[in-house]
Amino acid sequence: MNKIYFFNAANFNFAEIDLRKKNVFFVGDNGSGKTTAIRAIHYYYNSDVKALGIDPNKESFKDFYFKYDNSFIVYEFEDYFVLMYKRSGDIKRIFSKQKFDLNRVLKGDEIVSLKEVINYANEAPLKYRPQTNEEYKKIIYGLDRKHLDFKLTTIKNYNTFINLYNKIFNVNKAVFDAKSIKETIFTTLERVEAGEINYEEFASELSDYRHYFIFYRKFKEQSTNIEKLYIYKNALIELQKEIKEILSKIAYKKEIEEKLVDEIIEELKELEGKKRKVLKQFGYFDKKIKNLEKSIESKIFELNAKLEEIEKLKEKFTLEKIQQAQKKVSLKEELNKKLITLQTSLNELIKGIKNQVEEIEEEIERLKREKRILKDK
Repeated sequence: MNKIYFFNAANFNFAEIDLRKKNVFFVGDNGSGKTTAIRAIHYYYNSDVKALGIDPNKESFKDFYFKYDNSFIVYEFEDYFVLMYKRSGDIKRIFSKQKFDLNRVLKGDEIVSLKEVINYANEAPLKYRPQTNEEYKKIIYGLDRKHLDFKLTTIKNYNTFINLYNKIFNVNKAVFDAKSIKETIFTTLERVEAGEINYEEFASELSDYRHYFIFYRKFKEQSTNIEKLYIYKNALIELQKEIKEILSKIAYKKEIEEKLVDEIIEELKELEGKKRKVLKQFGYFDKKIKNLEKSIESKIFELNAKLEEIEKLKEKFTLEKIQQAQKKVSLKEELNKKLITLQTSLNELIKGIKNQVEEIEEEIERLKREKRILKDK
C-alpha cells in the first residue's frame, strides 16, 4: 500500500497519508487522527468492523468513517487502487486496475461527487466489485485466480493470519508481550490443521515481527524525547513561517519606500521647474516695475516742473499786484472781473494738479505692494 486518502471521511475533509516508507509512525496530539488513520488501514486487511477494537458505546466504523453520502476512502497501490464507500448501510468496494490520479477526484479545493469517483474507478480495463467480505479477503490474499492483479500476498489460511493480525494491530488492545503473542498463535493454530501452515514462512514472519517489536520497544522508551523533538519541529516550522512573513513584509516595505523615493525625486524635479519658472517671471515683473518706476519718476519730474510754473503764475497774479494794476487802469470793474476769472482758473488748475498727484501716488503704492508680493513668493 502506497497511500491512503480520506475524502469527507471520519473527521477529515481531506487527508493524504504516505505509507511508502518501511517504518511509519503516527505522532500527534490527542484527537489529531492517529487512531482514525490506523483503523482505516487495519480495516483494509481484516474487513471486519467488529474486530477493530471500537468501543460499542461509540459510533460504529461505518457511521464514523462514512458519515455523508459523499464520504469515501481510497487505498492506493503501485498500479491499482481500491475505492471504499457506503451505500444502503453497507460498505462497498471497487478494485480499479489503473494508477490513481488525485486530480480526478480533487478539483482545486473541491472534492468531486462520489458518482464521478465511481465512474472514474469503473474506467479501468480491469475492475471488480466483491459482493461479500469473504470474496474480498480471497482477492487480497491471493486465493481468487481471476483477480490476482489485486492480491497483497498469498496466504492460504488467511483467517489465521487475520486473527493474529487483529490481536497485534488492535490499537486499543494490542498484544506486545511474548506470552500473549504465543497464546494468540496457539489459539489461532487450534482452528486449522497443522499441515495447512507453512512453518518456514511463518517462522520468518515471526522473526520479522520480533525485530519490529524490539524496534517498537526502543521507540516506546524514547517516546518522550520523540515527542519533544516533534514539538521542537513544529516550533521551528512556525518560526520559519514567521521569518518568511517578516521577510515578505520587509521586502514589501522596501518596495513601497523605493516607490516613495522615486515619487519624491519626481516631485523635487517638478518643484525645481516651478522655481525656475517663478524666478523667470519675477525677473520679468522686476524689470517691468523698474520701467514703471522710471516712468513715474519722469511724470513726477514733469508735474514738479508744472507746479513750479504754477507757483510762478501765482506770484505773477497775486491780489496785491492786481490792485496795483487796478490803480493804473481806469476801468476797475473790468479788472476785477478779470481777476476773479483768473483766480477761478487758478483754483481749478491747482485742484486738477492735486488730483493727478494723488492718482500717481496711489499708482506708486499699488506697484510697490505688487513688488513686495512678488518678492515674498
